[in-house]
Amino acid sequence: MQSETVRKREQDLQKVKKEIELLNVQHEANEQALKKRQQEQLNEVNEQLERVNKQKSKYASHANNIWVGQAKARIKSDLCLICTEP
Repeated sequence: MQSETVRKREQDLQKVKKEIELLNVQHEANEQALKKRQQEQLNEVNEQLERVNKQKSKYASHANNIWVGQAKARIKSDLCLICTEP
């Protein structure tokens, strides 16, 4: 009877070990999937950031060109006023 109890406990122990091993495998697979998803999202955010920075640079350059054009126009206007003064 005692050997039966030991055998039964050994079987239960083996069953629990298999369950734990299966849960570990599932956990590792889930962890890898989450890491992959996180990396993909990080890559997407970095790409968006690059696009925003390019647009920012483009708009800053455009704004600077407008400012320079307006300054040139003011200078020309001022020169014309000076030239036409009696």
